[in-house]
Amino acid sequence: MKLRLPLPLLSFVLACAPLVPSWAIEGEMQSVTWDSSWGVSSDMTPSSAFSVTPVLGTDTKVVNLDGDRYWFSLSGYLEGSSADTQVNREEFVQTLNERKTLVANIVGVEESANGARVSLIGGYAEDLAGNGTTDADVWMNISDSTLEFIVGANFCNNWNTGSVKNFSGDIHIRVGKDVSADHVVGGFLADGLTPTLTGDTYVTIEDGATVSGSIVGANTCVHSAGNTLTGDSHVYIYGVQSVSETSFFQFSNQVVCGGTAFVRNGDGTSTINGSTSVVVDLRSASVSAEQNEFVKLITGGHSLRQDSSGGAGFNITGNSSVSVTGRSGVTFTNGIYGGTYSFDGNPADPSGTTSTIDGDVSVDINGNGAAFLGNIYGAGNLGAVGGNVLVRISASGSYGEEGAPITIGGTAGATVTGTKTLELTGHFSQSDLEYVTIDNFDYISVAEGGS
Repeated sequence: MKLRLPLPLLSFVLACAPLVPSWAIEGEMQSVTWDSSWGVSSDMTPSSAFSVTPVLGTDTKVVNLDGDRYWFSLSGYLEGSSADTQVNREEFVQTLNERKTLVANIVGVEESANGARVSLIGGYAEDLAGNGTTDADVWMNISDSTLEFIVGANFCNNWNTGSVKNFSGDIHIRVGKDVSADHVVGGFLADGLTPTLTGDTYVTIEDGATVSGSIVGANTCVHSAGNTLTGDSHVYIYGVQSVSETSFFQFSNQVVCGGTAFVRNGDGTSTINGSTSVVVDLRSASVSAEQNEFVKLITGGHSLRQDSSGGAGFNITGNSSVSVTGRSGVTFTNGIYGGTYSFDGNPADPSGTTSTIDGDVSVDINGNGAAFLGNIYGAGNLGAVGGNVLVRISASGSYGEEGAPITIGGTAGATVTGTKTLELTGHFSQSDLEYVTIDNFDYISVAEGGS
């Protein structure tokens, strides 16, 4: 399994202590360093340490849009009464590698006294007048908080109305220990127009964080939208995600998704001009009787669900990959797909949904003592893969069980132009694959040193 090289430590100071009903900020400032598990390559060297002072807490800083939800925008763009309103948010603005960068350490955000939820947005929040592009990198570090949405780019819940809000910049979201969130989205959330995100997205979910809904590396598609990510999307998960119970519209049934998740309503499109990846590494994860099952479906590509008329086209021009390292005492109860997965389950869906991955698709499973009770496929169940498919399985895990066999396959239904290869690593006995059906591979190989 390959992991990106760690980012050199980047120190800064910014604290948002627990929010009280008046939205005043209390508590002392805290010092935080970026964690090595950001997964960002070492060529992104910080120009200097950040030292910023929090200036939060007035009603103009956190805007209550609909009575039971608060949106907090790092860029300062919020919905006004009739036009864009930009709050003075200079406390978040720094310069990193000669780029405008929005840096925030969010600590201790809770529901208000009347139960209103807080959502964090990197760019625009809600339906704003006027075309515009947020041009900035985002570094969002969150700990000890209860949140609804965490969104790297923009939230514009419009349906072919208003104006296009694009985003240009790399997005880094780290969801730390003792954070509870409904959904985490690296890019756009619920924009019904045709926005473009130019940059790479990095979503890291640390051990001790709980996301009850979906974790999406790129964008979401809703309201007949057509969005584009020009860049790569990355998802890193370091803890057992044992809760799957929160829905936003239909939100593709609580998944870990490297690409775009189709949410609802009409013929949507989404193109990623780049590659998508999901890394789940549980070697250091906490395991208990209450938290020992990883229950979310994992898909390296897009995650789709149609309702009335379905999504029209979801494409990835690069590669799509999933890498999973388990640990003893953990069970993966759902499926793992390297490509795109449709919950409607029909590659020839009558709604006209299409999906392509132009490059290669891979799944790399290092069991490390974990059990896998869901099917494992290279390509997904929808569309076409233009390159090759590789599924690598280690003998260090257990696969299927009596009464609940699984399939390890080259494709779950998508057509594959290249070859489909299963590579077995380690020393397998017949009993290791007793509850496994191996299906739809062109080649099966045993890695050097295996048997």
